[in-house]
Amino acid sequence: MDNDDNFVITHNGAQAVSAKSGKAIFKHLLDFSDFKRLDAISKELKVNMQTITTDSQLFVTSPDINYYSVLDTFYTHMQLRYRPVTEVPEDIEIAKIMWADYPENIDNALPNLPEDLLDKFDCIRSEKWFFEFMNPLATKGNAAIELGKHLGIDASEILTAGDQNNDLSMIEKGGFSIAMGNAIDTIKEKADYVTDTNNNDGLAKAIEKFVFED
Repeated sequence: MDNDDNFVITHNGAQAVSAKSGKAIFKHLLDFSDFKRLDAISKELKVNMQTITTDSQLFVTSPDINYYSVLDTFYTHMQLRYRPVTEVPEDIEIAKIMWADYPENIDNALPNLPEDLLDKFDCIRSEKWFFEFMNPLATKGNAAIELGKHLGIDASEILTAGDQNNDLSMIEKGGFSIAMGNAIDTIKEKADYVTDTNNNDGLAKAIEKFVFED
């Protein structure tokens, strides 16, 4: 077990890396062929797509950059890059592909998404304006368990916390799960405990109660 190191799970569970060395413990990525197919389908369905790499670059293939892609890069500090499909490097490591668009555009596109894509990818509506396509192994729950195995920690000893749909796999797989006070109802119903909201230090309060309590 690496007692002198910290680890970070990024991009919804697509990888875990050492905070000290940056070395990847595991990666569950998408292929460039996935990128090309989803780009073509997204253009056909008239919904904006963005591609996130493991080194936190955000690629869009349309010069008409959507408001939500700009907002995403602003809050996450990712580098926004416009490239036509033919100019996107084929060796990029794709953590996930997302629809980032006005909610009504995603609502209109979803019924027309080919069913084989829903079977091939782990798909989730993480926000009204986000719909994500990921490697089936790239979930927060799987990542927490896989990193735990690397560190010699049993799943029953893992504490997880979340508030949105993309946190559900953690809530279901962790040994003890916490829903934030501002979480959606599904998370609250599945969690073992509901804490205070994000804005009121809910996670810190839960850790003090269940990790550091005498």
